[in-house]
Amino acid sequence: MSNFLSYAEKYRIFTSFSELTETSISNDRVNFIFNNSKLKRKVAVRELAQSGNGYVYGVRSLENCHINCQ
Repeated sequence: MSNFLSYAEKYRIFTSFSELTETSISNDRVNFIFNNSKLKRKVAVRELAQSGNGYVYGVRSLENCHINCQ
């Protein structure tokens, strides 16, 4: 049994955040953009591929971050 999330599971998680905007890029990959970012970097998820590989960028401190999971 695999402990890794599939592409579909990761995609569903990222699309559940209304603050993220999906943009398609080459080779069936997608980026998720956080336009309200106070940081220079707006890309939250880069090059998410059908294989499930991709890059997820976080913040330096999560002290003021509140996420409500349903």
